[in-house]
Amino acid sequence: MAAIDSRELFRFILSGSLSTLCNLAAVATARLVASYDVALLFGIAAGVSSSFLLTKFFAFRSRKLSRASGEAGRFLVVYGAGLVVYYFTAQALQGQLVAAGFATAIADLSGVVAGAALMTVTGYFGHRHFTYRTVKQGQM
Repeated sequence: MAAIDSRELFRFILSGSLSTLCNLAAVATARLVASYDVALLFGIAAGVSSSFLLTKFFAFRSRKLSRASGEAGRFLVVYGAGLVVYYFTAQALQGQLVAAGFATAIADLSGVVAGAALMTVTGYFGHRHFTYRTVKQGQM
């Protein structure tokens, strides 16, 4: 089995994109009746939940419901680690670009894009090898 399964990676990126849309839709909907802070919490819940379901059933095609609770725990570990990677990458790059004289808006966007890209890569491998274990021992 290859280090990267291009179809699986495409499904993973598509799952993340759809989860982001779920997050945005939940925030927008909740904002109609709730404060911004509460709406953000609804968005986070919708985003994480949809991300887990989409990566489990669509991206990595883990169909056994009996494995869901263990996968959910591992998913949260990988997701949390990805958030740390995202945050520190975005902060570091933004700070370096501002110090180098780039406009703040460009530095901010560059940090976010770099952080999200690195989170995507680390998330893919984390979920592939740890959460859903789609790579069997000895196959790499």
